Amino acid sequence: MEHEMNHREPRVLLLAACLLALAACPDDAVTPDQATAEQGVDGAGPDQKVAGDSNPADGSTDTALPDQTPPDATQPDLAPAICDKDCLKLSKYNCAKKAKGICVECTKAEHCVKNPWSLGPKCDTKAGYCICAADADCAKWTSGKKCIGTAPVKLCGCKADGDCPAPRKCIGYFATTNMKLCAMPCKSNKDCKDAASPLCDTASGRCQACLTDKDCASGYRLGDRCLTNAKGYKSCGCKADGDCKGNPHGPTCSLGARRCTCKADSECTTAPYTMCMKPFAGAAFAHCRKPCASASDCKPPLACMIGSKKCGQCLADSHCTDSKVPYCDLATSTCVSCKSDKQCTGSKKHCVPTYGQCKQCITSKHCTTASVPFCDPQYYHCFECTEDAHCKVAGKYTWGNKCYFNMFIGKICRCESNADCAGSPMGPTCFGSLMKCSCAKDADCKTAPYSKCFLPYPGAKYKRCQKPCKVDKDCDIGSAPRCHAASGVCGACLTGAHCQHGAAPLCDTKTLGCVGCKAVKDCALSRHGRACAGAKCSCAADKDCAADTWGSKCLSKSKRCGCEKAADCAKSTLGKVCDTKNSACGCATNSDCPAGKTCTGKSSAGTKICA
Repeated sequence: MEHEMNHREPRVLLLAACLLALAACPDDAVTPDQATAEQGVDGAGPDQKVAGDSNPADGSTDTALPDQTPPDATQPDLAPAICDKDCLKLSKYNCAKKAKGICVECTKAEHCVKNPWSLGPKCDTKAGYCICAADADCAKWTSGKKCIGTAPVKLCGCKADGDCPAPRKCIGYFATTNMKLCAMPCKSNKDCKDAASPLCDTASGRCQACLTDKDCASGYRLGDRCLTNAKGYKSCGCKADGDCKGNPHGPTCSLGARRCTCKADSECTTAPYTMCMKPFAGAAFAHCRKPCASASDCKPPLACMIGSKKCGQCLADSHCTDSKVPYCDLATSTCVSCKSDKQCTGSKKHCVPTYGQCKQCITSKHCTTASVPFCDPQYYHCFECTEDAHCKVAGKYTWGNKCYFNMFIGKICRCESNADCAGSPMGPTCFGSLMKCSCAKDADCKTAPYSKCFLPYPGAKYKRCQKPCKVDKDCDIGSAPRCHAASGVCGACLTGAHCQHGAAPLCDTKTLGCVGCKAVKDCALSRHGRACAGAKCSCAADKDCAADTWGSKCLSKSKRCGCEKAADCAKSTLGKVCDTKNSACGCATNSDCPAGKTCTGKSSAGTKICA
C-alpha cells in the first residue's frame, strides 16, 4: 500500500472540526486559536499563507516554509466505492461522514486500510482519523514502520531511514509536528513536480524552494534570503527589514512569517505591485500586489473594491454585517474581529493588529501563567516552550530538553532520546512511549531537591526524580496523597483504610498503591475470579469461575469470569441470562433468579442482576 506524504489538508480539517465542537475533543485539546483554519490547509500559522496559494491578478505564488515532502505523483486516488461521495467532493482525503454531516477521514478501520493517504490502519472513531497502536500496525505502511506519538494521536512514521521501505527515506514531516515520515527522495530537479519547491537538494533528497540566496534574488519572492527551518526545509524569506530592501512584496520583514510585507500603499513602489492588501480573508499580513480590475482577480470571499482597486470586503464598519468580524480595517479593506485591545474580552485579551483577531498573547509579557510563559508568534498562544532553549534551562523541572509540538496540547518540553534528558532533574532516561525523562534508581537523581526516584502515581509505567516527602501535604493530593515518611515516597495508601474503591480495597505497602488482591485468598468473594494476578482478582481457567462470579467462562481477553452465552449462566446466582454487551450473567425477570432472590439489582455496568 502506498501512502502519500501530503497529509496536511485532511488532518487540519479534522482537527478544526474537533475544535469547533470542543465537547467532542480530548480534555487536553488545543483551543480554537491554536490550530484551526487560520493555519491554512497545510498547518501554516496565521503569519504563513498556504503553500501554492496563487494570486489570480498576477499569477504569482505565495510559498510558506514547507513542512513536508511533496506527494509522489504515482499515488492512487481513493476508490469512490469505499468513501462517502459528498465528502469526496469536499476533499479526496475525507472518506466518511459522521453524525450531523461532518466529513472525516474514517468511521471504521476499513477506511484506513484502503486509504492510500492514511497514517495507520486503525480508526479513532471518536476523533474520526486513522491511527496506530503499536509498531506492528505499521509494518506495511510506507509512511514509516514506527508507531510514533502519544495517545490518542499515534501515527505510522519513521525515526531513521531503516524504518522506511526502499527507496524511501525518512525525510518528510507531518504538518507542523516534529513527527517524521518516509518519502521518495529526489535525485534531480526533474523529480520536483511542485512549482513551489522546484529545486532538488541532492544531499538531503528533498525538493526545496531555494538552495542559496541567489535563488531569491529576483522575481516576486517573499524575501532575499534562502532560509532553512528547524526541519531542514528551505524557502525564500527574510530575517530583518534589510532582507526586504527593494522587494516587491514590501519593505518590512514580518518575523513571525519570515516574509516581506507592507503596511500602506505608499510602501509599494515596484510596478505593477502598487496596492498593499491582504492576499486572502483572515491573513495575518498584507503585501504589495497588483490592483484588481474585477471580482475574478480576487480570492473569495474578497471582492474588488470599486475606486480603491483592492481585493477586500469593506470601506466602513457598516459594511461588516457578520457579528464575528464587525470592524473594517481600512488599510486592507477587510472585516476583522478587532482593531484594538478594547474590543477583546475573556482569555483572548490582545488584538493582533495585522491579523484583526483577538488572541491570548502578542509577546511573552502577556503570558502570566508560570507553566506556559512563552508566546508563540505563529499561534499567538502561550506555551511551555517555543524553542529547545526554553527546555534546557539548568534545574528546570521539565519532561525533556526538546520543544515538541503536540497537535492537542501545543508546544511542550519532551524527549525523543536519552540525549534529550541530559541534565534533566526528572532523570537521565527517555521513556519513549510517553516521551518523558525518567529514572530507574535514586542514584539517577542528581539535581537537588529532586533526590528520590519513585512512581509519580501508583500503577505508572515509569519513575521520575521527585522531592522526598515528610508529611502528606508534600504529596500530590490527587493520585498519590499519602506520604511514607520513612522512605520519603508519596503513594495512594499506607493502610487498607486509605483504599475505598471496591475493586481495589487493599493497600500494597511495597508500592503504596491500592490493589484488588495480594494473594489468592483475597479473591474468595470476587465476582471476577478466584485467582490473583497482577494485583487483580481474575481467572486462569474456567475452574476459577464460581457460581457467584459474572459467569462460568474465563474470558480469554480480559482473564475475568463472564459469559458468552446463556449456558455460561446456568448455575449463576446473579441470573440465568447472559448480557452479551457486558459479558456478564444477569436477569430479565424474577424467574431468572434462584429461590429467595428477585431481579431488582443492577451492576455498575448496567446489567440487571438477582439480589
